[in-house]
Amino acid sequence: MNVNMLSAPKSESDVTSFWKYSDKIYVSFICISFNQVEYIAGALESLLAQKCKYRFEILVHDDCSTDGTKAIIEGYKARFPSIINFISQNENQFSKGKKIFPIAIEHCNGEFVAFCEADDYWVDEFKAEKQLEACLAQKASLCVTKSLELNEDTGEQLTLLDNVSGSSIRLNDIIRLRGAGVATASMMCRKSSLDVYMAHSDRFIVSDYFIQVLCSVDANCAFVPEVTSVYRRNAAGSWTQSQKSNRQKIYRYQIEMVKSVAFLSELILQKETRGALTSIFYFYYLPAAKGALKFGSLNDFIQLLKLPIKMMLLNIKRKKYEL
Repeated sequence: MNVNMLSAPKSESDVTSFWKYSDKIYVSFICISFNQVEYIAGALESLLAQKCKYRFEILVHDDCSTDGTKAIIEGYKARFPSIINFISQNENQFSKGKKIFPIAIEHCNGEFVAFCEADDYWVDEFKAEKQLEACLAQKASLCVTKSLELNEDTGEQLTLLDNVSGSSIRLNDIIRLRGAGVATASMMCRKSSLDVYMAHSDRFIVSDYFIQVLCSVDANCAFVPEVTSVYRRNAAGSWTQSQKSNRQKIYRYQIEMVKSVAFLSELILQKETRGALTSIFYFYYLPAAKGALKFGSLNDFIQLLKLPIKMMLLNIKRKKYEL
């Protein structure tokens, strides 16, 4: 599938000329970066290229890059000073155990929030407008779209959510997708719907999947059946690239996902989620248990033994909730 990268307009006035509704910031575009000098310009160009009726801001968070990424961001900030809000860290926050999305979300002024990590990019100049209007029309708190996954190692391409039809995705299906079919760059959500995630972000090993689920609890996820973004898999400096071929890191991820899903199950008691949450729990639990025998500590093993009991008790609670 051929997609073209978008180019930013020459000036702020070219961007704002499309803003029919400029009384407030309707959408905040979050772009997080760390040492992605090869990709950051493409991401920012695609965000600035949005032809959107609704006023937006671009919130760029750089986690103390050392490769020239910061200088590129500063160049765009100088060209688009009232549109780009640049948060530049003097110390790397991720290495201190802090999650980056919550930091960025706290600085957003929009009613809605859209995401684009620095190694990804948008390819539809009407993406933001389409998603915002889909959320408004369906009274949804989350909207996702099809995306193109590009494997940086092999050049292979895969269209994500290509088999989804209709204008919405049920909560149960969002849970079962495990985040694997939904590109972060395709997500837009109401900022108010992030309150639960923000209150418990330290309990979730990753952000995007748990945001997807928590934002779909009160209403189905709106769906735009068009490719609007490109997700680079195994991009230099990306999370997926850092995990690649490191079995111990993969094991730690699996065990933390088991804990995260178990905690998620405490927050969601809808009757229809019982089977989906249990299925996802055991999807991660079985390889985590095997990994515990090889890489884990005694404490890891004890914690893993307790979690199925916790899930069973939560399912009993759901059954009572259903009645």
